[in-house]
Order: sequence, then structure tokens, then C-alpha cells
Amino acid sequence: MDSIEKIAVPMLIMQAISVVFLWTINTLPIDGQTIFLMFLSADFLAFGLIAHVWLSNKTGTPARKTTLYVWGLAVVVFLAAGFVAA
Repeated sequence: MDSIEKIAVPMLIMQAISVVFLWTINTLPIDGQTIFLMFLSADFLAFGLIAHVWLSNKTGTPARKTTLYVWGLAVVVFLAAGFVAA
């Protein structure tokens, strides 16, 4: 597996999980809106990470590992915060 697949596969799984929960959340109460924003943030950050890795691979400059770890940690934090708030 190359570096894109190592990042893309877990991020796509996280995106699938967050999208499933986005579909099931009632956004009328304020708590529902907060949870929705947490899952949506995780989804957007995961997409951004996939795009960053793909673009850096396309241009020939490898993505720094610290950037990938921090970005991945941010995705996990938002996803976990959505579960805790639910």
C-alpha cells in the first residue's frame, strides 16, 4: 500500500461513520445542532486530509508526518466529541 491508501482508507471509513450519524441526527434542538457540527467537522477534515495527501503526492513533495498525525488527531477528536455529546 502506498501513502495515499494508508491515509485514505481509514479516513474514508471515518467519513462513512460520520455521514451515517449525520443522517440520523435530529437537528431541531440546539444539542442536535452541536452534534451535527461535530460530525460534519470530522467529515470535512477527513476530506481535507485526503485531498492534502493526494495533492502532495501529485506534486512530488511528500506530506510531513507531523502534519498527518495532527490532522488525523483532529479528525478523531471531532468524531469522539460527537459521540460524547450524543
